Amino acid sequence: MTDPDIRLPKQSFVNKIPFYYGWIILGIASLTTFISGPGQTYSISLFIEPIRQELGLSLTEIAGLYTLGSLLAAIFVVFIGKLIDKLGTRIMTVSIAAIFGASTLWMSTISNSLELFSGFVALRTFGQGALSLIPATLIAIWFVRHRGKAMSINLLGSAAGRAILPPLNHVLIMAFGWRKTWQVFTGCIWFMFLPIALLAIRRSPESIGTKPDGDGFANNQTGTKINRTSSPAHSGWSLNEAMQTKAFWLLLIAGSSPSLISTGLTFLQMPLLTARGLDPGIAASIFSVSAFAALSGSLLGGILSDKIPNRYLTAIGQVGMILCILMILNVNSVWQAIVYGIILGGTGGFAHAVYSVIFANYYGRTYIGSIQGAATCMMVASSALGPLSISFVSDLINSFDQAILLFVILPIICIIAALAASPPTKGKP
Repeated sequence: MTDPDIRLPKQSFVNKIPFYYGWIILGIASLTTFISGPGQTYSISLFIEPIRQELGLSLTEIAGLYTLGSLLAAIFVVFIGKLIDKLGTRIMTVSIAAIFGASTLWMSTISNSLELFSGFVALRTFGQGALSLIPATLIAIWFVRHRGKAMSINLLGSAAGRAILPPLNHVLIMAFGWRKTWQVFTGCIWFMFLPIALLAIRRSPESIGTKPDGDGFANNQTGTKINRTSSPAHSGWSLNEAMQTKAFWLLLIAGSSPSLISTGLTFLQMPLLTARGLDPGIAASIFSVSAFAALSGSLLGGILSDKIPNRYLTAIGQVGMILCILMILNVNSVWQAIVYGIILGGTGGFAHAVYSVIFANYYGRTYIGSIQGAATCMMVASSALGPLSISFVSDLINSFDQAILLFVILPIICIIAALAASPPTKGKP
């Protein structure tokens, strides 16, 4: 007898796959995470100096535009999360990718600060926001028992982006200019990623006749059923229900530190390290060091997320943020810069992996688009405030080192919030 929650799918190539289709979805999720790269700070930071020089803007002006654009993007991401629940991941991935490609094309045409601001809004909304939200939503829908492990594999895309895009951007900008480099991104998004997303993404495991993690998976070539233990039951919380729990707000607070501090330090990394005597080429290479460290951190965080209460892991990630702050204050040689890059990347990857699954683990997958959208909104807003807040405080007290040291307070607050965020129970606040 067919499970009432499972629809029998129409015959397609999906039914001929001899293993759980969620692993294909995971590969596409990782590719989506990689494709979001042009909207991420580690990629945009390579364009800041050539854009600043051509448009005649100061670093503070660009940081301000970037912050305002990211804050506006954070608001839009909430609505994108709700649309994912309503329209499904396939339609939304294709639509968002098409718009994101248009956004990178727009960046190649900008000629003034207003156009740059609109470009930042688009890049951060559809790149850093939506194309980071969609992979997390896909994994939450297709996996339960293996959710942490799947998320860590998904973050291979992020690590690859961090390792590849900064040096690639540098080479392309030097060879063809920053405008044509944005056009290259458009071509890759429209003509390489879009067809894959349109062909391969499916809305949910139930839509193809199975359940999360492959429970109830049948090999349609042999017609035999593979018996597996049922996935744990998850009652789906709506966004409104989740917002009425204490844990929801504590988790939002706990996730602010990695986004704000990591983004702020990443955005300012080139001027920070070169001001401490490092060669610009070496300073740029620290992005790649951080990328490989982020891969290790995300794998560790994802694996542990399936075994250890997520709130404890979230608190551990804040300790890494404190170490990042203390390390950047003492960088004055290449080896110290490498150690700093390892700590920054490893901590960021670990924290991202845990934070990407904790909401689904707490609130189920029925309305995960809306709930994860709210979490992503907080993440984008925090990352938006990072560069400007660090710059503003350092200008205010006329000391970058003392300004950075003040930000140690934030991860300490986040540790307390994380430890207090016990898993909610329906019917209780």
